[in-house]
Amino acid sequence: MGQVWRYVVLTLLSLSLQAPFALAQGNFKQVLQKTPTSRLLFSPHTIGVVIADAVSRVYILNARKGQWLRVEPQGMGARALVVVFDKQGKQLASLSNGSSPFEYQLPASGDYYILASSGPTNHRYNFVLSVFTEGG
Repeated sequence: MGQVWRYVVLTLLSLSLQAPFALAQGNFKQVLQKTPTSRLLFSPHTIGVVIADAVSRVYILNARKGQWLRVEPQGMGARALVVVFDKQGKQLASLSNGSSPFEYQLPASGDYYILASSGPTNHRYNFVLSVFTEGG
C-alpha cells in the first residue's frame, strides 16, 4: 500500500509542477478566456509599475512601435511565472525567480500581454514592468 501512495503523491507532484508551464505554452486564446485580465494604463509621466499578487492574471498593455518593454522579476515565488506575449499570442519571454530582466523593442503598436501565473499553489509573483523610449 505504501508504494501506491508514493506513486499517487509523485504523480500529483509531477502534474502540479507542470501546470505553470502548460498554462504558458497552451492555446493563447484559451488562456485569455480562462484567466482574469487587467488593462494597464499609465499617466503621461509614468513609465512603469510594480505588480505583485498571488492570483494568476493577464495584464494587457497597449504600447507603440519603437518603445521598449522591460519586465524584471523581483522576489518571485518558487512556482510563480511571468510570460510575455505579443499581440498575435507569440511567446516572447518566460521569467521565473532568478531570471534576468527581459528587455524588448516593440516591433508594432498594439496590445501586449503579460501572463502572471501564481502556479497551482498560489505562489506570489512580484515584477517591475516598464515601457520607455530609447534613452528614456
